[in-house]
Amino acid sequence: MDSYEYGISMYTAAIGACFVASGLPSNPAIQTICRFSGTLIGTVLSSPSDIREAARNTREMTTTVNNAAASIDTALDTIDHDDWEKMSRPEVDTAVKKFTTQAKNSSQAYSELAGALDQLAGHSFQMAVASVSVATVLATLSALSAAGKLFPPTAVATDISATASSSAALVVLRSIVGKSKAVYMAAGGVATAAGMFMGQSASENMTKAVTPTDPKKMPAFEQVYIPNLPTFDKDGQPLGPKKEA
Repeated sequence: MDSYEYGISMYTAAIGACFVASGLPSNPAIQTICRFSGTLIGTVLSSPSDIREAARNTREMTTTVNNAAASIDTALDTIDHDDWEKMSRPEVDTAVKKFTTQAKNSSQAYSELAGALDQLAGHSFQMAVASVSVATVLATLSALSAAGKLFPPTAVATDISATASSSAALVVLRSIVGKSKAVYMAAGGVATAAGMFMGQSASENMTKAVTPTDPKKMPAFEQVYIPNLPTFDKDGQPLGPKKEA
């Protein structure tokens, strides 16, 4: 198990620490900062390990697509000249060339998507570490503020210091979350673009597959007549479309 596997646990611990800290009898401002921080961390909660696994699977698709194109070339090379004389080699070559081009484009899309997911996994883990760090600081400051009330002579000074430090920690957290969201949006854009490309390619191929290239070669459909079918119903009325009264 590597560090990424602890990502979700770190996020959960950070959120829990923030809300526990917000329940301590500390300065109201610190309580508000702790609650807000816990909610803020929740907006970027994610699983670094799952994201990285998705990147690995996506990268494997690149290899699969490339191998498919290579296997077709290998298979065609095994067909001897006599057999090709009985088949249409030019049409096959055209189809293979088109598939190879599509495979190359798809491979590039998968590769870009895998790279974006790897980057996203790294940022997710970094955000988890930052969340735990900030949450620990806030919990400590909240506890310090609550404990300060036990010593009235130092309570005011402790509250002022703890509140200022909590505000500074919140500023840091908001900055980190803002940068992480930007990375998430960039990765989402790459995923959307890759999905649109693959969907468009599949749609074009299906359309061409069901559209006759030569209308003159379409099969001739004939009306089928089945003899001895009943022409009257049980009441002696002729079968067929009913006429409106």
